[in-house]
Amino acid sequence: ALVIADTWGHRVLIHLLSTAATAPLPDAPGGWYGPRSVAVAADGTVAVSDTGNKRVVAFARGATRVWTWGEPGTAPGQLEEPVGVAWIANDRLLVCDTGNRRLQVLDRDGRSLRVVELAEAWHDFYARPQVAVIADDLWVVTDPPADSLFVVRGDAVIQLDLGGDGIQPAGVAWHAGTLWVTDLNRRLWAFEVGE
Repeated sequence: ALVIADTWGHRVLIHLLSTAATAPLPDAPGGWYGPRSVAVAADGTVAVSDTGNKRVVAFARGATRVWTWGEPGTAPGQLEEPVGVAWIANDRLLVCDTGNRRLQVLDRDGRSLRVVELAEAWHDFYARPQVAVIADDLWVVTDPPADSLFVVRGDAVIQLDLGGDGIQPAGVAWHAGTLWVTDLNRRLWAFEVGE
């Protein structure tokens, strides 16, 4: 199945590749306002950044249970314009807390386990960053307006400027030793990541 955040349609869709059938997930409590990113855990839990509502909405497999994490604010566990989301293992969710210029790691109950400040990131309100998890303590985050990727390993944050190569990274994914980056110029880049 493919899970799609239809941002300005204010809905989240499930597309079954085997039958080509598409159906919306149930509405989030109070409705959607600009869902932007989706992450699916190994157990089938779907997490969606509901950006305009400043929260993350999660659905258990089969949408048998729906719950929300976050509320507007700057304290740990609170969110401002969350966008990119990715699961760390099966029990923690990494969230680009864009309006607060930080990453947060939330547990399955929405408690903030870790906050990583990214003071140099997302100075453009419309940055819309995405994130990929390479390992528990190694993450890659996009900053399209700054033509940059941020690499976070433990407490270290490194900004990689890709503008000289003409890359405005918009999306990022990790699979089998390769970092996949889409850019705003409709290109897909593959970077092999070594030890």
